[in-house]
Amino acid sequence: FDASRAVSKWLKRGVKISTGGFARVPIRQAAEQFEESTPVVALHMALGEPLHGHALLAMSLPHATRLADMVMGQPLGTCLEIGEIERSALEETGNIISSAFMNSWANWLDMPIQPASPQFVVDLPSAVIESVLAEQAQYSDEVFLARTDFIVGDRWAEWVFMLLPAPSSMRLIESSCQ
Repeated sequence: FDASRAVSKWLKRGVKISTGGFARVPIRQAAEQFEESTPVVALHMALGEPLHGHALLAMSLPHATRLADMVMGQPLGTCLEIGEIERSALEETGNIISSAFMNSWANWLDMPIQPASPQFVVDLPSAVIESVLAEQAQYSDEVFLARTDFIVGDRWAEWVFMLLPAPSSMRLIESSCQ
């Protein structure tokens, strides 16, 4: 997986990024990925020509602090909150991983995908995820979702990557699947 190689090169140590692939799931199921009482950390990207919509990489705050510790080479439990340095580490990691996911989609669909610069957000799931899903619900009742593990040695963190294509883009994806 290209993301594993890219992050390993960046961190100068072995990183394994593991996913079971994307599943097409109902929006309701996508919204239920996180407990409402636990803040999430997310990178949100708008998609441009020719694939329109949104991409969202989200993880619970506890997994985000684990990931920050792993990326920064610290013992687990060192990062207790997302400060400026942790945010920068998570943004860069998320940008590399999101780009790899988007490149995989672009290769599979045989078309370029141009995501905008990611926006970093820390808030409750309803504020972060449900606002994007509410917009998607105007067009479709489904999203593409991939649960993903980030593994360094015996340490791991997990997140969810969602692709929320606009209707015209959903038709492009469906035609590529035939």
